[in-house]
Amino acid sequence: MQKTNLCKGERDVMSLEGFSIYMRISLQNRLGVDFKVTVQKVTKNNGVQLIGLQIQEERANIAPVFYLEEYYCKYIKNPACLEQLEVELLKTYVTDRKPVHFNSKDFLEWESASKKIAYKLINYEQNMQLLEEVPHIQFLDLAIVFFYVVEEIESATVLIHNKHLDFWKTDTLDLYRVAKRNTPRIFPHIIKSIRGVMEEIMPGCSEKMEVEQESLMFVLYNNIRVNGAVCMLYPNVLKDFANATGGDVYILPSSTHEVILIPAYGWNYGEKELAEMVGEVNVTEVSPEEILSNHAYKYVRNLDKVMIIGER
Repeated sequence: MQKTNLCKGERDVMSLEGFSIYMRISLQNRLGVDFKVTVQKVTKNNGVQLIGLQIQEERANIAPVFYLEEYYCKYIKNPACLEQLEVELLKTYVTDRKPVHFNSKDFLEWESASKKIAYKLINYEQNMQLLEEVPHIQFLDLAIVFFYVVEEIESATVLIHNKHLDFWKTDTLDLYRVAKRNTPRIFPHIIKSIRGVMEEIMPGCSEKMEVEQESLMFVLYNNIRVNGAVCMLYPNVLKDFANATGGDVYILPSSTHEVILIPAYGWNYGEKELAEMVGEVNVTEVSPEEILSNHAYKYVRNLDKVMIIGER
């Protein structure tokens, strides 16, 4: 066991595996027989593996998953707060728990399921193992993948796998066709200046931003701020923005959740610097499972086409 020194003496510190087992047993005891608490490794976007603790209520057919790494980091910093972390996780579960019901009949019937199929963007190279199991369409260095929307507001979703195509008797092009229609309707896009976005997050901070930066950068995302980078595929979104700003548009993929749009006409830095900016932000600011790409893109207005900067 790893050791750490506390003000009140020396205490053993559990490994992540031991912490996970402890939390599972403790929460099971607190919740009782009407709940089932399990722990398993979950492969997230970009192949990132996390420890997921699932709480399954007896009468529910869908269950929330809590990733324990964040709680474990708090525990490492202060091993004495173990019981406090149990209570914190339990309070989060009770507060966030809503009666989300997965209607399997609607999911199994193509006519009803097709109305709730949407798409999102992930990195192609970093998810090649997953892409062997799911229908997808390559887009530049990215992949378009599809999911079924269980709950729109809470973004409860089911990733579409190849086996789903078999019992729906459909194909990837059909998925793309319905997702292209559904996604902008279910998750409408928002374009806001970076000044406006920062003001929402930290009121007053925009006063300290440089005039050049706040006037040139815009953030494109969706109404729930989850997997919103795909908004750049929505029909006419980039075209309308380019027409409104008078030229080509640089696109910086800041994460899977949003992209930054920069009108090319007034940008004083080179395209090489833009690509370097994306890579630097990915290393310093973005969690590994939320990285979309290390490339910067450019929307060319007269071609109505998105290209990777530096490629022809």
